Amino acid sequence: MQDGQNSTVVGQNDAEPVDAYDRGADVVPYDETLLEKARTQWQFGDWQSLIAIERDTLQNHPERAKLALLVSAGHLQWGDASHAMQYIRLATDWGVDKKLLARILVAGTHNSLARAAAISGGQARAVKHFEAAISTGTPGADVRLLTQARIDAQISQLRLSGSTRLNGDSTLSSGNRLTPANLPRDVPAQVRQAWVNGAWTELAKLDNAELVDQSNRSELALYAAAGYQQMDDAEGLQRCIRLALEWGCSKQKVNAMLAAGIRNTFALTDTLAGQYETAAKSFTAALRIDHAEPKPQAVKARVRRQLKSLKNIDVEKTFDAIVEHIK
Repeated sequence: MQDGQNSTVVGQNDAEPVDAYDRGADVVPYDETLLEKARTQWQFGDWQSLIAIERDTLQNHPERAKLALLVSAGHLQWGDASHAMQYIRLATDWGVDKKLLARILVAGTHNSLARAAAISGGQARAVKHFEAAISTGTPGADVRLLTQARIDAQISQLRLSGSTRLNGDSTLSSGNRLTPANLPRDVPAQVRQAWVNGAWTELAKLDNAELVDQSNRSELALYAAAGYQQMDDAEGLQRCIRLALEWGCSKQKVNAMLAAGIRNTFALTDTLAGQYETAAKSFTAALRIDHAEPKPQAVKARVRRQLKSLKNIDVEKTFDAIVEHIK
């Protein structure tokens, strides 16, 4: 099955290893349109359709590595990091091109950043990230047309009020870049330490009946949102973000916290893909927006705790492979 021109998610030069399909062996019937459909679903942000593609369907497909990668992208955007990583591992085992893997993961990061910006009302930043997601994953495509289709789908999934078309917004211009001074600090030390360590369940417990009566409720709600974000609880995430904003938390703080969470998820994805140096950089970046430069021991503590949440890995061996890149 031939891939499309360079306007597609996966191009003709994305090489895969020679296998039974190329040696003239008996070929099990497969859906010849599956890759094209999955590619279109990715472009339009139809994550639910992508995650509906089962492993058994991919097993005998000649383009199974690319398909597994697209399915993993769907799981990541749907908030299911565990299944996403399973499919990334499949794609890697089946010989997916490393450049293609990196391209799709970066595109997914841009989409997540766009969704985070949209939730917090940063329209201009959301549009830029949606455009970057499309141009990164589909080089040469009609970015303007596909971006609007992607925006419509993502806003619908987020169930945000108001128009589904994002327009310019100056609140997140280059003059309002995030700095450590913008981040929430009016919280107990143990709460901040829980965030540094990646104790997501503990943070989510801040979302309780007593929250409304706390003097620092906006900051606590934001930390609770960070916990929900890593626990793949979209409902809890959106509720706490809305509360944080209603109670006076700035959009800059919200975007900083959400971006940190996305970088943490990206680090886990890199880990499962065996990209340990990149994972180290992502884990460090996730903490850097809360500290001018995070101490190595803080990054290592985050790494170790996050690795324990992953299945079917050698925690100590993987930990050593990542921390050797942490200075």
